[in-house]
Amino acid sequence: MQITRPSDCGKAPGIAIVGEFAAKWAAGEATAVAEWLTDDASWSLIGAGTHSGPEAAEQVIPRRMGFSHALRFASTSKTAKIAEVRSYCIETGSDEARSA
Repeated sequence: MQITRPSDCGKAPGIAIVGEFAAKWAAGEATAVAEWLTDDASWSLIGAGTHSGPEAAEQVIPRRMGFSHALRFASTSKTAKIAEVRSYCIETGSDEARSA
């Protein structure tokens, strides 16, 4: 998987979080992804519904998709958690495809 981050955001505190979030999501590490979500986070799969809280990771992670994520942070802190995720996805298979 290739993760592309803007090159002109080097001092933005969330840019490292975005990279780690995307890598953990792609690797199927729901527990690691859930740690980045606030207790009242919302995760919208555009066209397929919205999931809430850290449990959203368990509901979204098993799907294998092509994607683009838009993240909104709870604050501007370097350790801010994610308050909202909007995922534009194309489902490409199940969890079994992830390990193949």
